[in-house]
Amino acid sequence: MTVKRLTRLWSIARLSHSWTLIRYSLKYRQLAAVAKFLRSGGQILTYDDKLLLRWQGIELTIYVHQLWSLIVLLAMQEYGWLLKPHQDGRYLLTIPGQAEFVVHQQSLASDLMVIYERFLEDEYGIFPVADHIVIDIGANIGDSAIYFALKGAEVHAFEPFSQPFQQLMENIQRNHLEKMIFCHCFGLSASSQRLLGRYNPCESLSSTLSGPLMEINENIQGESEEVDTVSLGEVISIVRRISGRDKRIVLKLDCEGCEFDIVNDLSLSFDDLQQVDAIIIEYHHRSPQNMILTLNARGFKLIRVVPKGPVGLLYFSRNEH
Repeated sequence: MTVKRLTRLWSIARLSHSWTLIRYSLKYRQLAAVAKFLRSGGQILTYDDKLLLRWQGIELTIYVHQLWSLIVLLAMQEYGWLLKPHQDGRYLLTIPGQAEFVVHQQSLASDLMVIYERFLEDEYGIFPVADHIVIDIGANIGDSAIYFALKGAEVHAFEPFSQPFQQLMENIQRNHLEKMIFCHCFGLSASSQRLLGRYNPCESLSSTLSGPLMEINENIQGESEEVDTVSLGEVISIVRRISGRDKRIVLKLDCEGCEFDIVNDLSLSFDDLQQVDAIIIEYHHRSPQNMILTLNARGFKLIRVVPKGPVGLLYFSRNEH
């Protein structure tokens, strides 16, 4: 065991007096984050399968497997983001000079993570989107839609589940972006149909209509919800009816497992595909090789792969950027 690792273990033991927290820190490989959080003045109390965080004058509850969210809280502190209690047990996150988000206590960890990925990691910043239409599949609470709109895009946000869809609309209104973001309560599938999905109110990152995430994440039980879906071709038709055909399209696809079915059953016409300049796909728990081959055959070049454990990001373009 390295000196650095021993130092972190000692810090956690000294500041928390909790062998349970040490065990969780080791199990989920978050020694550095836990030690840094405690040294910064935060407190962590363990109970059942949850952790109570006391941080900057507020109390937050997360599940033990969400210890990674401490990294987000520390980054928020470093960059001056403000988190404070809001109405009905929710929180208001303010990113100074950029945006505000209402987030639920129940899904706090995953909501903060996606906002962190958009606005600090800037993982969607590879393509210029100003004066483009962004089709945002899997819009969740509005993190990506608001990010793209602030970059100058007109956004069509598709989110099938009722709770994040309500958050999506509320966050768009809070940021006065109603004229730039159009919301659609649909999911995406190979064809138009009504599907039974699983929405996880405690961790929206694991909500899905199909794919391997339906069986993964045994820590929290999801809730079944029937949702309407449309095909990708119909999505583009909806977008063009509202926004016309003048602007080029960037497609963002993050639907927690159903991306494989959508891309492998891609039925867009040649004219529809010619309107798409770039595609960003987050893939989940399976090899993306077939998706890469399918899109290569349709004229899209893979320009970057960013693996992130069992998931990852694919960036495709018609041209080099």
